[in-house]
Amino acid sequence: MLRAGFIVLALALLVPLAGERRSERGWAYPGSLVEWQRYGFIATSANWRQKFDVAQLSAGWYVDATLPACAASPGGMDRALLIRVRDWTPDRLPGLESMVDTHPGSLWLVGNEPDCIWQDNVLPEVYADIYHEIYTTIKARDDSALVSPGGIVQPTPLRLQWLDRVLAAYSTRHADAPLMPVDVWNIHNAILREHRDDWGADIPPGFDEDVGVWREVEDNDDIDIFKQQIWSFRAWMADRGYEGYPLIVTEFGVLMPVEFGFTLDRVNAFMDATFEFLRTATSDDSKTLGDPSDGYRLVQRWAWFSLDVPPWNPVTNVGFNGNLFDPYTMAITGYGLSFAAHTAPLPPVDYRDLRPGGLRFEPLGPVGDGELVNRTVEVEVRNLGSLAAGPFVVSLAYDGPVSGQVQRPIANLAAGSSTWLAFELAGLSVGAYDLLILVDAGGVIAETTECDNQLAAIMVVPSDASYLPLVARQR
Repeated sequence: MLRAGFIVLALALLVPLAGERRSERGWAYPGSLVEWQRYGFIATSANWRQKFDVAQLSAGWYVDATLPACAASPGGMDRALLIRVRDWTPDRLPGLESMVDTHPGSLWLVGNEPDCIWQDNVLPEVYADIYHEIYTTIKARDDSALVSPGGIVQPTPLRLQWLDRVLAAYSTRHADAPLMPVDVWNIHNAILREHRDDWGADIPPGFDEDVGVWREVEDNDDIDIFKQQIWSFRAWMADRGYEGYPLIVTEFGVLMPVEFGFTLDRVNAFMDATFEFLRTATSDDSKTLGDPSDGYRLVQRWAWFSLDVPPWNPVTNVGFNGNLFDPYTMAITGYGLSFAAHTAPLPPVDYRDLRPGGLRFEPLGPVGDGELVNRTVEVEVRNLGSLAAGPFVVSLAYDGPVSGQVQRPIANLAAGSSTWLAFELAGLSVGAYDLLILVDAGGVIAETTECDNQLAAIMVVPSDASYLPLVARQR
């Protein structure tokens, strides 16, 4: 997004929204949201869950720039994920299909600022083809999934023209679709200059203009521009046939550094003003703009940039303002404390999060050739959520010289508790066995994270000639 002094890590990601549950709890539809779920942040560090005590923020969702194959959502927060489309090739589809299988019922944001040469940088006509390919792949794999076009840098006239060309190309190539299929719209709401080879967002790919909107550095926290851009995008949606659709803002904040006059108090004042607008703005005077399932609110959710991007370094010209945690000390910052002041009074949504914990088995000496033995394997099952789980089943499948499956029911598992289950494996002969433990094998418990319900391990029944330890790995 920025040049000549800044390199933006503007990241919009995938967002699990609601639908009929398959595995993950998913996000609520707008009409079912509680206020806590609207406030989010963007995380960019690969191990941010371990580095930062994000519980201090009391946030309801997050955008994860690292796109882990499976990671638990701290505190039951909803998770947002991204498909980057810069230099997209179809050979990436198998990896996408695997991610869809792991995260059913999610909303996938197709691209990160595809209109920006510093980010995904895609011609609008090419993006229409990429979007169609990804959209159809996801929907074929998971009919409960939701899909959204990638967030543009800012809803300015030039960026909306880029989107118009996307819609026109899609309509031309898919005459059976009167509208490009979209489940949720998302945007970034930056306040940047559009001037070729200058700082800011530059000019979208495929455009000959040299100037779009002209802005100064001082405009970076202009609340009136911020509001006007939201209204402009809602009007654009209505004019293109998407009136009343959900809209989320997946990135916004103050990028300009303290050295340019954007002090802690100034950034926090912008946070206060934007949060208040996003929380309260409705289209009561024009029922075609806001979301009717959400009291005609203009915006359903929003994510602050960022959790952990380092502050601007005047030597390297890299970094941005507004980080909620210090990436070096891991302490919450003044921006984080301001964020928490908005969210702390809001009651969170109760949730369940089951997973396997430890694994142990009774000692077993060498087994003679042709001898059959029984062995007890113990599995720890945890509920990291804030709600009791109710009844569910845990299964242990084993495959080796002898194969089988054993199931054990759990009548209930209290919030924040764990229990150990004993599985009796009978008639085992010498050899290695692949074990697969699946918590909630029947898929009856709605959880914030389902992909961590499996644990794979290797167990050896030793002969009198060899002995190997148990090896376990979490899936």
